[in-house]
Amino acid sequence: MALADPLFPQTVDGIIPIQSVTNDGAVIVLIPAYTNPAPLDQITVLWNFIGRGQYTVADYNPSFPIVIRIPAVFAPIGRYLVSYIIEDRFGNTTSSETVLVEVSNNALLLEAEVSTANIVAGSGIPHIIDYWLITPAGVGAPGRLLQYSVDGSATLVPPLSDTTDGNGHTQLRIFSGVPGTVTVHTVLASDPSTVYSHIRLTFFGTLLTQLISAEVQADKAQGNGLGVNRIRYQVRTLAGDLPVANAAINFSATGGAALSPSAEFTDSNGYITLTLTNNTSGIVTITALLPSGLGTENFTRVTFT
Repeated sequence: MALADPLFPQTVDGIIPIQSVTNDGAVIVLIPAYTNPAPLDQITVLWNFIGRGQYTVADYNPSFPIVIRIPAVFAPIGRYLVSYIIEDRFGNTTSSETVLVEVSNNALLLEAEVSTANIVAGSGIPHIIDYWLITPAGVGAPGRLLQYSVDGSATLVPPLSDTTDGNGHTQLRIFSGVPGTVTVHTVLASDPSTVYSHIRLTFFGTLLTQLISAEVQADKAQGNGLGVNRIRYQVRTLAGDLPVANAAINFSATGGAALSPSAEFTDSNGYITLTLTNNTSGIVTITALLPSGLGTENFTRVTFT
């Protein structure tokens, strides 16, 4: 008789996460139904060709799939060749095909970036969140289903879910006609308890009058504490597009980057120049905001090599 391949219910996106093995204390192997099961059939799972799990059939109608556990001590991070053998009470044996399984900590990561701020409720302008589903190596994961939901008064576009494109990217727009804060929840449909994002967004009830723009003047400095990236910001009025002098701007950055200055006032032409250094390489996102609340926030990214 031909035996079906063993199944691995802990598999997520082609791997068995080491976290699942640790939590369950074992790799779980499912033995599919086979022809003419009988009492005393001995099922042995071969884990890299060594018997690591066994099950003895008790009657003619066992409950399938049969669960066999490979203790976690035999399944650290790595790749394994897995098959199973069924030996009946007369000593006849049948083997399944050997399959390759991988136990890994390379779970997918969900990165999110809000590219909007200070959105006015009822303006018809949405908050926008860009999502990237990537491997730890930074490679996009295409064709994966993300599911969306929201706490609060808001409309999502698309409303329930979206599939990542060839770069692992999706974009979500959030509209609201009611001032206040909403929370957007996004999960990977195949692994919602591990791969997820929760983002709070605020819709304001007053109109804004100013805008912060940014010009990256120096990028890709060395992340050695000496290399300098530079951004020039300008504050202008929304009405008339005029520079705003003496406008306070507060700055913050991700990735441990050092900022100079962290807060300052614009000059007579509405400009402030910001310099950044960092002791590590990577992408840094800088947030510039007007503490007056009169203007939009600005999000700009630079890279340290």
